[in-house]
Amino acid sequence: MTERVLQHGEMLARDIASYEVPRRTVACWYLGQASIVLKCSVGILLIDPFFSEHPARLFPPPLQCSEIADVTWVLCTHHHLDHLDPATIGPLAQRFPSCRFVVPEPHIPIAITSGVAMERLHPAIVGTSIEVPGLKITPLRAKHEEFEVNERGNHLYVGYIVEVDGLRLFHSGDTVGFDGQAEDLVPFSPHVVFLPINGRDWVRNRRNIAGNMNYREALDLAHAVKAGVVVPLHYDLFGGNTENPVFFVDHLYRTFPAQAFKMLAVGERFLIG
Repeated sequence: MTERVLQHGEMLARDIASYEVPRRTVACWYLGQASIVLKCSVGILLIDPFFSEHPARLFPPPLQCSEIADVTWVLCTHHHLDHLDPATIGPLAQRFPSCRFVVPEPHIPIAITSGVAMERLHPAIVGTSIEVPGLKITPLRAKHEEFEVNERGNHLYVGYIVEVDGLRLFHSGDTVGFDGQAEDLVPFSPHVVFLPINGRDWVRNRRNIAGNMNYREALDLAHAVKAGVVVPLHYDLFGGNTENPVFFVDHLYRTFPAQAFKMLAVGERFLIG
């Protein structure tokens, strides 16, 4: 009998499960939009997982919850569906009972109604780090067109500094550039920054699509904080809210030719060390 041909998601899940991460390195897989997988000494982290079938997607989810062998942490940057998806985090919570979830404090009720028990939730509050042995997660403020806070003064939109295995990674979530953004990041000296590049414009604003920094602003920020590597995100999933990443690469070569970068295909593995 011939061996069954593996589907793409199964192959990706097998790669994540079987890959042996070298010491003091982090393996990263890109899942499209703002979603990444990090595998390191403390386990497997998902940032902004979005595994739902959605009619506006330009490509299907590269993974399903049922295909993943293990998840240790899930980090969500804000409440928009492609970042905090109840149909993703609920099944993950059920499938992995020891998994912990980091969600901006104002959105804790969304996580609870999605099926995540309160004792497994870590409210993300800007400037307050979450620490366990071998891992430190620090939420930083993000401005998704505007800064928004709840009645307790806690930000609805955040990014995360993830410190693990001697490396410092920054995932910005959705954000435009703002005064003080580089100053927030400089003390962490991030080795890798994951930044959106899809930008914003009047047409999308009329459709109530909140914008992000564009490729120029992302590269300006990466340069300002002396990031080791910059990885563009959030340019490929929804029609009408995309960007051609060739513009990112062209601007980088013209303006910051010494800046290291990585352009990831969906499902591609990237070793950070």
